[in-house]
Amino acid sequence: MSKKIIYVGLDISESEFLNKVNSGDLVNFMFIAKWCLPAIALKATVIELYEGNSLSGDLYIIDTDDYPDLPVMFNVDRLPAIVRSENDTVTKFSSKELKKIYGARGMSDIQNFLK
Repeated sequence: MSKKIIYVGLDISESEFLNKVNSGDLVNFMFIAKWCLPAIALKATVIELYEGNSLSGDLYIIDTDDYPDLPVMFNVDRLPAIVRSENDTVTKFSSKELKKIYGARGMSDIQNFLK
C-alpha cells in the first residue's frame, strides 16, 4: 500500500483518525496550527519528504485549532510536533511512550525520524 498524506477533518473525521491510530499500523501524525510559523515551515518540509522519498507509514496532519483535544490525548505540549505510532493503542494515559520530535527540524532529522 502506498503512503498517503491525510488531513484530519478534511480527508477523514476525528473518529476515523482515532480508529486508524489504534489499528496497530505504522502511523505518523503532525500537529500544527495555522498561526505557528515553525509548524507551517515544518509541514512544507515533511510534505516534500513524503512526496519524494520512501518514508514509512501514512502521515496524518492535525490542526490543533480545529481539534484541541487531540494534542492532549497524545501528550503533545508544543508545536510543531511529529508523533510516530506503531503497534500501539493510544489512550490519554499511554501516549507518553510514543516517539515524538518537536520544533523546526532539518530534512535529515525528519527523514531519520520517519524512516
